[in-house]
Amino acid sequence: MTRGQLALSKDKWFVKLYIEADKVWTKFSDDTITSDELNTNLCYFIRVTFVYLPMVVLMHVAAIIGLVAGLTATPIYYFGFSGYSQIVVLVLAFFGVVSGILFWKSKIDADPFYYQKKREKRKRKREEREKNGPGFFATIHLWLMAKKHKICPLIEITTPTPEEEGTDHES
Repeated sequence: MTRGQLALSKDKWFVKLYIEADKVWTKFSDDTITSDELNTNLCYFIRVTFVYLPMVVLMHVAAIIGLVAGLTATPIYYFGFSGYSQIVVLVLAFFGVVSGILFWKSKIDADPFYYQKKREKRKRKREEREKNGPGFFATIHLWLMAKKHKICPLIEITTPTPEEEGTDHES
């Protein structure tokens, strides 16, 4: 890795978020700086992840809220808000309790050591995270430094191989 480049592991949550955000932004807009999702620069990475994706999501949420409001106006008009809200709360509570019980029972029946394995898996993930280069806040710090110096370093999104597991990916 040369100076001015940054290697990020594809296993990190914010890199996965960027990859998905880039797909969403590419479908939503004609603005595509890069055609290769695994090589980009830090400024585009941050812009797509923290500006464009939230903007697209908020626009979709607003449209869904408008649709739901339109569809609920008629029952509220006929039954009143209190009657309608009581029915909605009861139906949601019933389905929530039933699905929670079924989910919990399926996990316990399938594996009696489920919670112990879950704790061990979290511990292994934490150890792997320390090996895979800069984390989320370190990447944000690098972006702030890049904005200050007006130079955005290139990012290479890598898939860790077994040989690289013990090495540091930061230049």
